[in-house]
Amino acid sequence: MDLHLSDKVAVVTGASKGIGPAITRALAAEGARVVAAARTVGGPLDALAADGRVRTVAVDLTTENGPARAVQEAVEAFGGLDILVNNAFPPPDPGVIDYCAAKAALTNFSKALSKEFGLRDVRVNTVSPGPVETDLWLGDQGMAATFAAGSGHTADDVVARAAAQLVTGRFTRAEEVADLVVLLASDRAGNTTGSDHTIDGGLITTL
Repeated sequence: MDLHLSDKVAVVTGASKGIGPAITRALAAEGARVVAAARTVGGPLDALAADGRVRTVAVDLTTENGPARAVQEAVEAFGGLDILVNNAFPPPDPGVIDYCAAKAALTNFSKALSKEFGLRDVRVNTVSPGPVETDLWLGDQGMAATFAAGSGHTADDVVARAAAQLVTGRFTRAEEVADLVVLLASDRAGNTTGSDHTIDGGLITTL
């Protein structure tokens, strides 16, 4: 299926690790030109930047001028901006109150943006992953290791128990989240806006 993303310009934040490189790679594979923004660039981003479709920019989005710099990089390098993927997000434990409040605020803020800018041909959607096979969960300092240290279990035990709560019996792969993001960014989902898309292996059982 042609997603009609050839030569579209995208900015992906939090592009250096976790889901970020997968989203960057998927967009570039569909022909988009991508500014990959992260506080620290290098590693997988260097390989992605080799063919010229991906441009890396080291930027701290928590600073006053950080977001504008990422957008400016896209405009200067590729002549505009068509797609923004706000992937960067602080990783506190989902059980922490501030994390949950921030996620709820993000969902509602995105809904409001979709209504405000819908008639200007701007679509806004959110993607809500469950446990994903990234270092956030599986790394040496990840959630599984953190939970294990406080419970007397191993990190593998924690992962197995978490996976057992999912209908599919496994964590989501980063590439699966990326595929969903790319589809939503394309005109194949041209009338989809203001919606949240859960990809969690069936973890949430409510309608």
